[in-house]
Amino acid sequence: MLTPLDDRERAVIKFQKSLEIESQKNSNILFLSYEAQGAQLAQRILAKLIDFYYDRHISAYRTTGSYKFFDRQTEQLHSQLTETEQELKDLKDKTGVASLDEQRKIILTRIGTLQQEAETTQAALAISRAKVRELKNKLAGLSENLVTQETKGTQNMGADLMRAKLYELKLKEQELLSRHTESSVMVQEVRRQIAEAQALLANEKETRTQVTTGINPTHQQINLALLTEMANLSSLEAKSRVLAQQLKAAEKEIQDLNAAEMRLVNLQRELAMQDVKYRKYSENLEQARIDQALETNKISNISVIQAATASMKPVRPRKTLNLALGFILGILGGLGLAFFSEYLDHSIKTPQDIEEKVSLQILASIPYLKK
Repeated sequence: MLTPLDDRERAVIKFQKSLEIESQKNSNILFLSYEAQGAQLAQRILAKLIDFYYDRHISAYRTTGSYKFFDRQTEQLHSQLTETEQELKDLKDKTGVASLDEQRKIILTRIGTLQQEAETTQAALAISRAKVRELKNKLAGLSENLVTQETKGTQNMGADLMRAKLYELKLKEQELLSRHTESSVMVQEVRRQIAEAQALLANEKETRTQVTTGINPTHQQINLALLTEMANLSSLEAKSRVLAQQLKAAEKEIQDLNAAEMRLVNLQRELAMQDVKYRKYSENLEQARIDQALETNKISNISVIQAATASMKPVRPRKTLNLALGFILGILGGLGLAFFSEYLDHSIKTPQDIEEKVSLQILASIPYLKK
């Protein structure tokens, strides 16, 4: 059993039937029209419908508590964005890196230069060490001094002096014997000295060879060249050590730069993501603020191009159209009714009807005469 409709439901159904909503293609404009018993009533109904749509539109596109949420999220993201920017700045200041590619290019160029210079220094070191060994070998085979003059058969001055000393001792012996006995200690001591002087004099030659020596110039030149080359070798070794330290430091810079690059790239990526999120939440915050203001002031982004107006002429009835349609429908209806009636009429009116019905030929017919 169907429940009968109440007044409100019937009013809603009547309202839906009387309301017409149209929209143009590729347009966001709606055309509303309402048909009522009077023009003023239709105008009031449309105006009330537009106001009700305003309120429903604001309520539908409003999110409760959205402004506080987006405001809190925006502040939080702004704080994170500021911290990441400061961390990125501190990392760049600490590493002294303005551009990673430019800094890496500079360090790699310096490493290449240092490696080339180190190879050149190592080659020079090998040459210098070979020269030092060769000079030392040459110097080992040379005497430092060289005989410049040799004189043979010269008088032995030492022997002459020894003879003079022996003569003095013998004179002293005679003097002591004149005062002492031969067994005295002083006489015995003088005689011992005389015996020693005679023994030494016996070993001395009457003549000897005199040799004059001087510095060997070849030894001196090679020694000077050796000292110069050793100084050069020391400088090359020091240069090699310095280059090795510089190369090690440059390689350490590359390692630090690679580590800094990873951290820098991560920070830049994190900063970009935070910036996108911050911009998105800022836009949502602004939209939430606008929505809140619109709700507070009852403002909507819906614009009414034309307010509800009453039609100057009644929509119905359309007399001219109705007359024309009535005339056309009358003619068509009359013709149709005639054909339909003729189609339904099965009575016999003419001799031809008899022939068609019974398939027999008519011999005679008696006409019907009206009184």
